[in-house]
Amino acid sequence: MAGNSCLAISQINFASRMHHPALKAIAPWEGYTDLFRHYVARGGRLYIPGLHRIILNGFAGPKGVKNVGAMLEKRPLYEDYWEAKRIPVENIDNIHILSDKPRPKRNGFESIHSKSADGSSATTVVERPERSYPLTRQRPRTLYLGGATGTLVDLEPNQEYINSYEGRSLSNGLTFTAKFDVTTELAGYPKAVLLMLCPDHDNFDVVVQIRKIDNKGRQLSHLNYPCPVAIDQVPDVNTAKTWGPQGFLRASHHISLNAEGGLIVSDDSSHETDVFYSHRVRQPITPGTTVRIEIPIWPIGLCLLLVRA
Repeated sequence: MAGNSCLAISQINFASRMHHPALKAIAPWEGYTDLFRHYVARGGRLYIPGLHRIILNGFAGPKGVKNVGAMLEKRPLYEDYWEAKRIPVENIDNIHILSDKPRPKRNGFESIHSKSADGSSATTVVERPERSYPLTRQRPRTLYLGGATGTLVDLEPNQEYINSYEGRSLSNGLTFTAKFDVTTELAGYPKAVLLMLCPDHDNFDVVVQIRKIDNKGRQLSHLNYPCPVAIDQVPDVNTAKTWGPQGFLRASHHISLNAEGGLIVSDDSSHETDVFYSHRVRQPITPGTTVRIEIPIWPIGLCLLLVRA
């Protein structure tokens, strides 16, 4: 089986729950395994409600589909209902993983289709095999928020600063910038550790994102596929552009970090990063009280190329 999006989810789900003798291999792309953490409630808050409406109104069959967004209002914490919808990938076994047998046919396919319009070899993305991810040769690096300068610095500042923004605004936020003096690759599982407070409410949502900028400080985006117009003329929608990996957290869920306050029944906690939330418990935050939160950011592979004028 092969496919992306809903087809990727379907084949992973089938392979984890069925053991059909005819199933020899799967090739899932762009799917998920945890309905709650990956799709409906990233960080414990409703994620992309517009997409849920599209599925309800455009993808549902004649007998309808469950409104998982509405269910999140009734069941805001991770419980048996959401656990039953987690795909038990640990049950997938006895299927084809990797082989070089199809390589001659694949190379023949590539020799025909990987060409430019004039018949010359097409310029493609450089493929570099790695033995593991995160990379075994990576060097973890910690950058601190420089509140006075709006920068990311190597040394922990010796003075405290308070930076604020309007939480209800869709455009207001805080930006901290890091500059690299050599060509640098960012890869692995980043996370943000923040000390935050809200003076007026007992809960709040936090969103962080890693963005790439050019040497003039302008934020950049990447086209997901070739477009016949300039990138500035392409709409800023996630199907067309990639801005950078994000992380989310509803602050009241910070106590469920690594299952503190509740047990993790699932066996799907990530071993690549220490940041895992059970989302089984929550605790209101006293307004004006500072709380420490860790926000996991989706895996990254980003090249910062140094270009000298």
